[in-house]
Amino acid sequence: MTEKSPVNRIPKLKAVVFDVDGVFTHDQSRHVFSVRDTMAIRTMRKAGYKIGVLTTTRSLEIRTHVEFVGIDAFSVSADKSRALAEMLSKFGVDSNEACFVSRDRNDIELIRGVGFGVALVTSDQETQQAARFVTSKPGGDGAIFEICNLILTHKNIREMQL
Repeated sequence: MTEKSPVNRIPKLKAVVFDVDGVFTHDQSRHVFSVRDTMAIRTMRKAGYKIGVLTTTRSLEIRTHVEFVGIDAFSVSADKSRALAEMLSKFGVDSNEACFVSRDRNDIELIRGVGFGVALVTSDQETQQAARFVTSKPGGDGAIFEICNLILTHKNIREMQL
């Protein structure tokens, strides 16, 4: 079972923040980005959502992709909790109006600290248990598309659904 909570339990969201490694990509060693995920993020922005990216990895490749996609905020920080709080403050969004997406155990606090925490199917069991939703697709292969489509469907934005 991958879906942990029914769609009708998604809170009113205003922002989605993604980790990079294992979410945008398969892993840290190979940064290959999905065109479908890129289009999903652009659709979310058109629908009025703020989109952020948090990572601990310094990479020109990641920065270039984030600029290409048109993310609202990007942070490279060893202290992701502080970086997420600052990002949400910049967006004018309360944590219960945010979604955070990660595959990593070290992000469990962030997954639990938002209104809609999401883990990936490739996450370990502890990380999946912390999340309100677990994707059926892996990172770099449609996970972002799946999450964005779920949120847009919940908001009933038919003209924007992917």
